[in-house]
Amino acid sequence: MDKKYCSNCGAENKTSSAYCISCGNSLEEKTEPVQKKKKGKGCLIALIVALLIAGLVVGGIFLYKKLVYFEDPFEDETTIKTSVDSKSFEELLNEDFNNGKISKDQYVLQIAYALYEPDRVLYNSNDIESVDFETLSRVLEKYGNELSYDTMLYIYKKINLSDYTWSTSDETTYERDNEANISKVGLSYMSKKPDGNVKKLDGVILSKDKHFLVYYSTEGRYPTKKSQAKKVANYLEGVVDTYKKDFNLNFDYDIQYNVPNGALTKPYSYNSVVKLLEENNIDKKYIDTAMPVYLIDTEAEKTNHSGFYVGSIENILIRFFYGSGSSLFASPEENISYTTYAFPYFVLSSSLIGTDDQYMVGAHELFHHYQRYICGNGEYKECISGAFTTETTASEAALHAYKPSDFTALNGHSGVFLDYMNSDRGVSFMAKNAGGTGGYIAYVFANSYEEVVPNGSKVMFDSMKHEDALGYIYNNSGGKYSKAVMKTAEKILTEDYSNKALIPKDYDTHEKINPKNQYNLPGSFGIQSKYVSTSGFDYYMIKTYNYPEKAQLSFNKSLDTDKDLYLLLFVRKDSKDDYELVYTHNLDKEFVLNIDDFRYYNDVAFSVVNGGISKSILYTFEIKENGEKTPTVTAKSLGLKEPKPNKKAIVTSKIVCSKVESEEYIKSTYQVLVSFDNKEEVNDFYVKGTVEMEDNAIFKIAKGVTTGAVFLLKQKYKEEFGKITLRTYDEGNKYIILGRVKDDYYTAIKNSFNTESTSREDIFNAIQKEGFICEFQ
Repeated sequence: MDKKYCSNCGAENKTSSAYCISCGNSLEEKTEPVQKKKKGKGCLIALIVALLIAGLVVGGIFLYKKLVYFEDPFEDETTIKTSVDSKSFEELLNEDFNNGKISKDQYVLQIAYALYEPDRVLYNSNDIESVDFETLSRVLEKYGNELSYDTMLYIYKKINLSDYTWSTSDETTYERDNEANISKVGLSYMSKKPDGNVKKLDGVILSKDKHFLVYYSTEGRYPTKKSQAKKVANYLEGVVDTYKKDFNLNFDYDIQYNVPNGALTKPYSYNSVVKLLEENNIDKKYIDTAMPVYLIDTEAEKTNHSGFYVGSIENILIRFFYGSGSSLFASPEENISYTTYAFPYFVLSSSLIGTDDQYMVGAHELFHHYQRYICGNGEYKECISGAFTTETTASEAALHAYKPSDFTALNGHSGVFLDYMNSDRGVSFMAKNAGGTGGYIAYVFANSYEEVVPNGSKVMFDSMKHEDALGYIYNNSGGKYSKAVMKTAEKILTEDYSNKALIPKDYDTHEKINPKNQYNLPGSFGIQSKYVSTSGFDYYMIKTYNYPEKAQLSFNKSLDTDKDLYLLLFVRKDSKDDYELVYTHNLDKEFVLNIDDFRYYNDVAFSVVNGGISKSILYTFEIKENGEKTPTVTAKSLGLKEPKPNKKAIVTSKIVCSKVESEEYIKSTYQVLVSFDNKEEVNDFYVKGTVEMEDNAIFKIAKGVTTGAVFLLKQKYKEEFGKITLRTYDEGNKYIILGRVKDDYYTAIKNSFNTESTSREDIFNAIQKEGFICEFQ
């Protein structure tokens, strides 16, 4: 294969390469000798282009394709996964099962893998993390007696945390003998230990009010100190106090020893637990009265489980092993030394120790325990509502127990909720798809429902006793269900939350996000129609300066029989302010607004809300150039005062461009965004590069090389990189480099896309000449 050699640094490149993988220099042939440019402001964007557009990301991967040029013959056979599907994991799994593509054993194991070993899951769906123990429990109850011994043994070991063992002082272990060394070398201890596996529970704390025994490990990837375990134990006691004060719920714990069919009076691990308690001066009587909590490494980066609650196995597995005449202890290797000596218990990932997530997840998992007593009216009983509303109420209760100061998983879930609500899906969709993501994100609605409906939290809790949880919530709202949906739509825009965990944020960037389908109403005139889903809402926003003086906007419902359609009117004085709800309107009557009347506001927004649970509702909105209808409200009638002039220029349009390149095993996407203010001057400039390939060892190495290259470039060109904000991150099998120019936009554009012009149209055309597909927004 022919090669290209860089005239700047001499590096070898592929013939198809446009830029050098080493220095970023253009490889295009030129009639004139190549001269090095002087270091100046333009060098900044040259670096960005070299890094993102020219393909340093891809170059890094090509480098490793050179080094890793043969396959490892000892590698396990790789499972071929389907492409990411919009369907949920359970939908994809059920399709294959119902069509006879997989057996019952494979069906149940896939659910178990989703919970314990997601790398072994066949389906590349986005909601695998929504699988919990209740999901697994349901299929075991249905198919338990029809499964193979190996399948049941795998699940039985996982439920009993068999990867962990108990460690007491009379056991001489490698870890104890080398404790000083381990503490010094940190994670590098893995290379010192022969089997590289430190999974022993060697510490325990009895919480101050004696409700919990918190077991932890002082070793492993995420070791826990005694002081940290004590904080967790006492925090859980604080959660107990909160649930008593806010919900009038008492803590109960009825121990169920982990013994098969009464064959043993105590589990095999009982003596080890007693020894550990004795070493820590804890009376063994608390084994019978205190709930076990395990601070262990859940490998959350793979399983997506930062914590989980296991109520009981309800003899599902025991019936199989002993009802069929088989013995669980048929051979020494199957003689499981139970780590979980008793049910119920719950787990918190030790990787969370010291974070806001630790406390939020802890409160969430603990409430799963309370739920059984709620559903059993004081007796321990499983709830039947599904993830909506068991997961819903667990997160809502956790908001009472803890107010984080930083980003938590709940902020990310709030962001997912916003995506669902703005994808023609509402709360009703979440209820119908309770086995998927819906139940985990609907706490945003539950929070509003609790605020609007008298004794709303009790209604939400009682809904767990009903298969049609949403119907129960609707029928017991005292006629205020619609107001709860409207309150949800309001708070998402106003962000008027006492607990900031409800503010929707992006999982990766932790940045606040606005409604994703925040439609900019068109500058053209005419009528349009749209459906809003049950218990859902749409958002619209207008820039008042885009319309002529007499322009008029109206919203109306299509059928008189639809009684649950509402409109919310918001204003925002400038881009730094939060939205403010100024008017609520029942669309039994048409809503009309003179746009010019609100011209002094930066943003005017609307939310169209379906407050029912029975059907989607069709509505229309219309913009007339010379409207003659009487407006429903005016700024004056609402008592709004004209704000101070906004000194900052307002974004009025954007050029958004993208280019996709594919090589063997690799797909690269390059994006450019240039935004303009109301004077048509550039006021923001982003460049983004995304490389996508199979998430394997080569990809992991390539990510390291690329990140290292970015670091070296930033060190070498400190002055230039001081003019941009640059970050790298990955999303599964995607690796991303994002650059944002801080100032001097035109110099950056000029040096990137070979244009001297500052007009929108010329910049648009210049970017397209580089092979991008662009559009105005």
